[in-house]
Amino acid sequence: MADKPKRFQSQTERDFDGLEARAEREREGRDGRPAAIEFEEITGQHHGAELRAMRASRPPEVRLERMEDKHDELVSIVSDTRETFAREVGAIRTQVGKIEGKLDVLPELVSVVKGIATAREQREHLTFTAQVEVDQARKLAEIEKEKDTAVAEKKAELDDRLDKKKSRRKLWIKILGGVGVLIAGAIVHAIIHSLTGWL
Repeated sequence: MADKPKRFQSQTERDFDGLEARAEREREGRDGRPAAIEFEEITGQHHGAELRAMRASRPPEVRLERMEDKHDELVSIVSDTRETFAREVGAIRTQVGKIEGKLDVLPELVSVVKGIATAREQREHLTFTAQVEVDQARKLAEIEKEKDTAVAEKKAELDDRLDKKKSRRKLWIKILGGVGVLIAGAIVHAIIHSLTGWL
């Protein structure tokens, strides 16, 4: 078998191969991974068979790399959560220790609070009682004042009546005295006239 001389590609064939290579490069990333799937986050955006098909189109190395990245991220989250949890538990234990140290004082504190509440209740009762007594005394004073005012008004009214009666009596006495003088004068005149008539 004789080797046939190699035939050179025509310009059209080279252009066609170049376009195919370019299309292939656009479909794949620089390192051979499919560009659209490599950089696109498909979890949560696609579901079911579509999601499985899109994941299957990724090369195994990409899938493994993404899985390792997610695993590292989850380990970091768990580690941070564990540290936060440990700090919170430590703080809770400290608070519990402080509270336990104060539990001996709690019965005394309760008795003091009860004593304060009882004293406040008694003070409020005394205040209420005193207020009631002050109100009663004020009402009695008002009643007494009203009585005194009524008595004074009645006394003034009686005094006015008595004064009017005295004035009327004096007037009648004057009138009767004047009439008596006139009658006496008339009698004396009549006597004098009758005596002079005899003479």
